[in-house]
Amino acid sequence: MNEKWNVLLGNIGVLLYAGIGFVCLLLGANFLDYSVLHKILPATGPIMARSHGMLGIEIGVAIAVMAIVVTIYVNLSSHGKLDKGL
Repeated sequence: MNEKWNVLLGNIGVLLYAGIGFVCLLLGANFLDYSVLHKILPATGPIMARSHGMLGIEIGVAIAVMAIVVTIYVNLSSHGKLDKGL
C-alpha cells in the first residue's frame, strides 16, 4: 500500500463523515442529526435513518483511522523515508 492510497483513503473517510453531517444540515437539521435522513433514504423511518447514518459515520471513521495507522506504521518502519511505501 503506497502513500497515495493512504492519503486517498484517509480523505475518503473524512469526507464520508463530514458529508453525512452536511447532508443533515442541508435537510434542515443539526450537524449529524441522523433522523432527518429519512427524507432521502428510501423506505426508512427516522429510527432506521439514524441507524444507517451512524453506520455511515462509523465506516468513515474506520477508514480514516486505518489509513492513519498504516501511515504511522510505514513512517516508523522506514525510519521516516517514505520513498515507495510497503
